[in-house]
Amino acid sequence: MSIHYLQKASQKYNILAHCLNLIGEQQQALQCLDEALKLDPNHQPSLSLKGNIIQGQSNNCLKTQTISIESIKQF
Repeated sequence: MSIHYLQKASQKYNILAHCLNLIGEQQQALQCLDEALKLDPNHQPSLSLKGNIIQGQSNNCLKTQTISIESIKQF
C-alpha cells in the first residue's frame, strides 16, 4: 500500500472517531483510533484525540481540534 493511501485511511478513521466521541461512544472511538494508528503509528491527530479520550477530556476535544466539513468532503 502507498503511504498516501495509509494517510487517507488514518484520516478517515480519525474523523469517524471524532463523530463517535461527540455522541458519547468513547470505546468505539478508541477502536477507530487504534485502527488509524495501526495504519500510521505517527498520525498526530489520532494520537492527540486518543490521549484526550483516555484522560477523560473527551468533551473538551472540540476546543483543541476542529473537524471542518471541507475536510470530510475530501474523502
